[in-house]
Amino acid sequence: MGIDPISIGIMAAGALVQGYGAIKGAAAQKRMQRAEQSRADMEAQNQRLEQVRQGRIAKAKAIQAGENQGVGNSSSVTAGANNATGEANSNIGYINAQQDVGSQIRTAQGQMNDAQGIASIGGAITNIGGTVFENDKYISQKAKNIFG
Repeated sequence: MGIDPISIGIMAAGALVQGYGAIKGAAAQKRMQRAEQSRADMEAQNQRLEQVRQGRIAKAKAIQAGENQGVGNSSSVTAGANNATGEANSNIGYINAQQDVGSQIRTAQGQMNDAQGIASIGGAITNIGGTVFENDKYISQKAKNIFG
């Protein structure tokens, strides 16, 4: 491509379009990440609720079994019932840890996408500058021809 005002204008327009595309792409990526985060949050909440539900069921079964055997208020029945809810709480902690890791991954992906967009825009600007400065003798000659 020759170096003249039209070529420079086309390159600049290309850089602007590339930058606009990078910005729009980054915005779309962020919307997608927010949606993924919302989905993951709802999924984790459902898993926590299921753990609470299963813990309550296991506790009720342990208490009922103790009642059926006539030892409903014994320490072993109480300990068994509490152990059931303790296991559910442990599982909820694991679900929370998984959710935190997923959130950290999505945040890092967003930062990486932002960096790639900036690098893309910078590359386009560098190409324009490189083309102009590589052809400075040509530009100088053209300026002498035009301005004398």
